[in-house]
Amino acid sequence: MRNRYGYLKTDTDFAEFRWANYFRTPILLDPHILGGEYDIDDYRYALNKDGEVVLTEEGKDIIDEAMFLATSPETRGLPGFRGNTG
Repeated sequence: MRNRYGYLKTDTDFAEFRWANYFRTPILLDPHILGGEYDIDDYRYALNKDGEVVLTEEGKDIIDEAMFLATSPETRGLPGFRGNTG
């Protein structure tokens, strides 16, 4: 997330853990994951024809959704909140 500038670098202790806590709830409430149909890891990566690990389209969608959530008013109190710049 921080690599895509979802939030700004901060000196606040354990800032990454606070962001992770925020994102954990929507992931844990996904009905497919709750039902044991698949795991979040099933979405993110795949091997390309050269045997390299690449981000899947679903993985890109997950990052786009996380970027949207990171700029929402709900995250205003988290360290490094950058707001909606887009």
